Amino acid sequence: MPASLPDTIAAAIRSVLSDTGRSAQEIGPASLLGGDLGLDSLDLAQTIVILERTLGVDPFRSSP
Repeated sequence: MPASLPDTIAAAIRSVLSDTGRSAQEIGPASLLGGDLGLDSLDLAQTIVILERTLGVDPFRSSP
């Protein structure tokens, strides 16, 4: 069974945090990327790249 979109996003965030020696106890829909999870602009860029590769969709491109 494929992972749900929220699970895929959480996995991408966990991957970025893990790569930088950090961890997040709980990642949920109400989690603030900067405030709760401590992501900075580079972390966000890395998360977007992981999501784009995983999902095969550029999140900043408009749908036709």
